[in-house]
This record gives sequence, structure tokens and C-alpha cells, in this order.
Amino acid sequence: MRFGLFLMVAAFVNPAVADQATAELYVAEMKRACSEEWGTNYRMVEFCQERQFDAMSAVKRILEETDGDAARTQIIQTCIQEWPEGKGYNWRMAEFCYERQIESFNRLNQ
Repeated sequence: MRFGLFLMVAAFVNPAVADQATAELYVAEMKRACSEEWGTNYRMVEFCQERQFDAMSAVKRILEETDGDAARTQIIQTCIQEWPEGKGYNWRMAEFCYERQIESFNRLNQ
């Protein structure tokens, strides 16, 4: 299930390269980043990976919810692009970025 999630998000982030190899790259990069950050603290490596998967699920949901809304779609796409991590993305920070940006966007458009 998680691998399919990566593939779906890859399709939203960059439709031109949304294939199994891209999804595998995102998974490998996420695991590498967590391992690099936490080393042999395996509990934290696992926690980091779970948080990244959860954030990716949230980003997927945001992308689905913003489909057809050009402004909100641009916000999430910009947030994803602002948080590259190696050959992938820092999904937790992309989600956080979107939450902060959308709060301001909503206040400005009341």
C-alpha cells in the first residue's frame, strides 16, 4: 500500500516521470534520509519513516482535495518543490509548509 502511495504522489509531483522507478527512488531516498539523520538509533529511524509516510499520505490527500483549484494546487506544488531531500522530498516539511501557507491564503481571501 505504501509503495502505491509513493507512485500516486510521484504522479502529482511530476507526471512525466511518475513510474515505478520514481516511486522506488522516493522510498529509497526517504529511508536513506531517515537512516542518515538517526544512524543506529533504529527506533528513531522507524519513527522518522512512519512520519514521512504519514506526511506523504497527507500530501496525497491535499493534492486530491485541491484538484481543480489552481491557487491551492500551486501552493502545495510549491511547498513540495521547496523541500527537496536528496533525490526525493521532505514530505513532513512540505505538509507543514502547505498548512502555514493555506492559513495565510485563507485569511487574505476572506
